[in-house]
Amino acid sequence: MYRIFIFQATYANKPMKKCVTNKYKTSDSRSLKGIFNDVVRLMVTRNPSLNWEKLQDVFYRNREICTLQWPVEEELRYAISTTVIAIELRDFLQIFDYNGNMIISIDKSQFKNVIRFEFDGAEQLVVATPNSVTVVTQFKPLAFKTCRLSENIQDSIWDYKSGLIIMQQSQDIYKLTGSSIELLLKNEGQYTLLTKEHWNSNGNKAILLDVQHVYELEINEAKMTKILSDAQWHRVVLSPNNFICLFNVKFNKLQVFKSSSRILLEHTLEETPKGIKWCGDDTIACGFLDEIKLYGPGNSYVAFWFPQEIAALHTEIDGLKVFTEESVQFISKVEKHTSNTFKIGSTESSAILLDSLDLLEENAARAIENLKTINLKQAVTDCIEASKEELDPQLRKRLLSAASFGKASLSTEVFNSDLFVEACSVLRLLSLLKALEIHLTVKEYSTITLPGLITILLRRQEHYKCIMICQAVNSLEQLPTIFTHWAISKIKYSKDSNDGELYSSIKEQYYSLPDHIKAHISEIFNTAYLEGRFALSRNLALLEYSPEMRIAQLLQLDENSMALREALKMQCPELSTSLIFNFCEKLTTAQLAKLLIMDMPTEQLYPYIFRADEKLLYDYYRQTDRFVDLAHLILLQSKNEGSIRIFLPQVQELYSKILNNNLIKQDTELIQRQEKIWIFQETLTANLGSSFSDLTLDQTLSKLIEMRQEKHTQSLIKKFKVNEKKFYHIKIGALVEKKMFNDLYQFAISKKSPVGYEPFYKCLMRKGYKGEASIYISLISTISYGEKIEMYVKCKAFEEAIQLAGKERDIKGLKELYKKMPANDPQLKSLINEYMSKI
Repeated sequence: MYRIFIFQATYANKPMKKCVTNKYKTSDSRSLKGIFNDVVRLMVTRNPSLNWEKLQDVFYRNREICTLQWPVEEELRYAISTTVIAIELRDFLQIFDYNGNMIISIDKSQFKNVIRFEFDGAEQLVVATPNSVTVVTQFKPLAFKTCRLSENIQDSIWDYKSGLIIMQQSQDIYKLTGSSIELLLKNEGQYTLLTKEHWNSNGNKAILLDVQHVYELEINEAKMTKILSDAQWHRVVLSPNNFICLFNVKFNKLQVFKSSSRILLEHTLEETPKGIKWCGDDTIACGFLDEIKLYGPGNSYVAFWFPQEIAALHTEIDGLKVFTEESVQFISKVEKHTSNTFKIGSTESSAILLDSLDLLEENAARAIENLKTINLKQAVTDCIEASKEELDPQLRKRLLSAASFGKASLSTEVFNSDLFVEACSVLRLLSLLKALEIHLTVKEYSTITLPGLITILLRRQEHYKCIMICQAVNSLEQLPTIFTHWAISKIKYSKDSNDGELYSSIKEQYYSLPDHIKAHISEIFNTAYLEGRFALSRNLALLEYSPEMRIAQLLQLDENSMALREALKMQCPELSTSLIFNFCEKLTTAQLAKLLIMDMPTEQLYPYIFRADEKLLYDYYRQTDRFVDLAHLILLQSKNEGSIRIFLPQVQELYSKILNNNLIKQDTELIQRQEKIWIFQETLTANLGSSFSDLTLDQTLSKLIEMRQEKHTQSLIKKFKVNEKKFYHIKIGALVEKKMFNDLYQFAISKKSPVGYEPFYKCLMRKGYKGEASIYISLISTISYGEKIEMYVKCKAFEEAIQLAGKERDIKGLKELYKKMPANDPQLKSLINEYMSKI
């Protein structure tokens, strides 16, 4: 242990630099540097606080992310994102992951005269040239979209940062918006920027260092404000949270503020830094040859020394990445929960819980007793949060084991175990990502999010990695996106595969998706369509699970018949109707008729929609041999024209073409009967001198009754076999209609009525002939005494009602009638009293 602390002390004060860089060998053939690194790694794994540095009341630490062989060329231009590095090497822009594996090498000649390149928030490479800005949307294969300056702009691009463009001559500020470059702010001589380090932007705000003043530009509002006057600064760095760091090269002066009215810190540096970056979002870091210094208030700072020369710096949401010639390091703040757990001499609950885990094997009783003395819930929470901050797998495992040990003594009401499960899930994912050579912290992953990470990998055509990640987090929502991107790439870049092979491959993967995860085919269909693979497009359209989109895709291919069949399968009249209207607009009548004949010969939807267009229906029924419908249409037309008779031969001819149909047989018999009626009516017209044309049989019979043509009436009844009961109803109606009341009564009493006498009463009452109706009440034998009284009262035949009640010796009924008698008719009341006195 004594030797270990000697190594640590020596490392902290730098005298070992020489022996580390020179490959001195020990007796076991291992380099002194290797032994030193192993010892330090062992110490840090046991207690990571051994390499912490304290700035004010906050600890910072440096950890290695991975090894990386950085190019040693001078004046190297580069751009760094959270997952990849772009380096300009001679005639190429080469993109690597953090382990140095090349993703793509882009020939610079495609862009011409590259001014600047950087990664945007979605980790797309943005390349600025004098007259355009290009966004590389895909690495494998290379795909990009270019926005060019308008021809009206008589200037060229000078610099580009975070979506903002500054012009060469005017120094006007433009903004990259989607697929265009738009003017944001005209300079008009307000400021002068001498170098490209005299301005910076974070996408929300920009700081401009004029020769004498400092300006702040709110990008969303396009509003410029002077925040410092008569102040000379030469470099500016903006944090994501709008903290501003200014540096004066002449005096090596550093100043940090968020509002110019309140300076947060000022430092005068001993030498000019090679780079100034934000460590996280609130600490400024300066990079020197082999050292990084973090500055705090009151002239305080901490330093981190590196064995190799520092090549590049990159700000992350939770720290600072330092790229040396041989590795990628990560400087970050030590969060409170981690400090509580690992700080030397800590008596916090999480530290005691971790110690209790170590004590568990030797003295389980003592370990469990320790749990009773601490805030166990806080201890478990701190250990879980600390595990999410660590990069070392062994430390993560220790912390999660301690959390698991502690939460076993907590009830579900006190502690939500989902926090532990979620931490395990995200750390398992980060371990997988590290194995896939993607190095992320929990905060970086939370910022990028799972969809963002999938998008980054799809840009490299790494579909298998995407699926592995989705399976690791048990999240399948991104599978449709992955499948769609894979299928599109398959179609675009499989030039030697035929449509059948591509369809089989895509179909197989489509059906391998989980049942509850559905992927739309529309984007894949459009790709196949634009690639001229129409057979593949048709098959893909039929694979689409959304019927509306399936039909739309088939229509795009002019597969009208297939689209109609798909619509009919849905049994949705609205969908089929809209489709038919679409056909009416783009097809000729002959094409439409052929389509309908082939695909919907028995459907009634089309005739229903166009029921008012008789000409269209006539052609349709004729071409489809729908004789019955055509006959009905002819009858309807003849009725509307008032000339049914002249069209009946056509109808009979159409009916004659249909065999073994009972309904048609009945209709034919009715037509023949109608012809006999017309002949009979012509005879009546000739004999009686009155027109019987266009009358129905019932109307003809009524007219003969009204004319008192008994002979012709009987002839009609016999010839057309009119039922006696029907005859009675027709005659009652005809006589009442013509007010032939005497004839009606004689007809009623001439013989016993086969329909009874109630129809006489009801027909007269409907016409309002109450007095005449009352005559027939006494003839009705099928109703009760009480019903007869009610009928008399309705007819206002009060005297007959009184006589019937008196006859029945109904005192109660007479009393009720007394109440209903008109006040101005005392004779009726007297009659009632007379009957009551006799009972």
